[in-house]
Amino acid sequence: STISSSTAAMGIPTNAVSVVSSLDSAQALDLSGESPGRGSSNSKLPSVPTVSSVPEDSASNMSITDRLEHALEKAAPLLREIFVDFAPFLSRTLLGSHGQELLIEGTSLVCMKSSSSVVELVMLLCSQEWQNSIQKNAGLAFIELVNEGRLMSQTMKDHLVRVANEAEFILSRQRAEDINRHAEFESLCAQYSADKREEEKMCHHLIMAAKYRDQVTSTQ
Repeated sequence: STISSSTAAMGIPTNAVSVVSSLDSAQALDLSGESPGRGSSNSKLPSVPTVSSVPEDSASNMSITDRLEHALEKAAPLLREIFVDFAPFLSRTLLGSHGQELLIEGTSLVCMKSSSSVVELVMLLCSQEWQNSIQKNAGLAFIELVNEGRLMSQTMKDHLVRVANEAEFILSRQRAEDINRHAEFESLCAQYSADKREEEKMCHHLIMAAKYRDQVTSTQ
């Protein structure tokens, strides 16, 4: 009663005093019940620093929109690119409960192209029509898409091999033509050199004959 009256006079809450008094009494019981051997062993142990309380995870304070944007910040642009790039295929595959197209140029595809909101994308994909269509057609559509990709890859591989073979054939033919032209050029050069040597011999012979004639004429 004296404690409560003094705390009331000082303006201290009664529950705080009760907590402190309970802690003090618990510490007193621990110290009184502790054996001397245990106290001596505990006195030899190094003091352990008190660990501060772990701060609350910031994700729990985030809104649902922030959580969605944080979780799908890398996947959402990829999903948009997939829907936009494969729009002709997906518009034929993803059909609603009444056979209507879910990915059409007017609404869904415009939302995919223009908007960057993760919430809009999640709301679109989580709608009942989209969920039913994805559960019904996603497996077969994915298999068809993989098969189409394999066929395209094989076609591109065959095309590259064919183009490489044609390029090799053209290059080999050009090398053969270059070799033939080089051989023809060497032959023409050799023929030209031989003709020039014959002309030089003929000119030298004519010059020597003229000199000899002039010498004979001068001696007569």
